[in-house]
Amino acid sequence: MHFTLVFDSHESHDLSFSLVFTAAPVWKSGQKNIVNLTKEGFAGPYLQTGGLKLLLDKGEVLKKLAKDRKNVVLIIHPEGHGCEKSLTIIRQELSDEGFSVKEINFSDFE
Repeated sequence: MHFTLVFDSHESHDLSFSLVFTAAPVWKSGQKNIVNLTKEGFAGPYLQTGGLKLLLDKGEVLKKLAKDRKNVVLIIHPEGHGCEKSLTIIRQELSDEGFSVKEINFSDFE
C-alpha cells in the first residue's frame, strides 16, 4: 500500500503529498521528492516516528499549514510496498500534530 495526504488549503496552495516506498519511504509531491527519509537518517522499509514531522517542517507553506489548518484527508491506496505498521504510525503522528483526519481507503471500492 501507499498513502496520500491532502491538506485543507487555500485555493492557490493546494497541498497533497504521497508517501511511497521505493525501497525506502519517500514523501513526494507529484513526481518531485520532498523528503527521502533514508537520507534524513531513518532506516528501514516502513515509516518511522518523526517522518511526518520532517515533511511538515519542510518549507514555510507547510509550517504555516501545520499551524493554521488542521484538516487532512488520508488516502490509503492498496498497491505499493507500505504496510500496516506505516499506516499506524502516520495515523498516530497526524493525531499528535492535532490534525482532524478523514480516511478514504481505495480497497473499500473493490
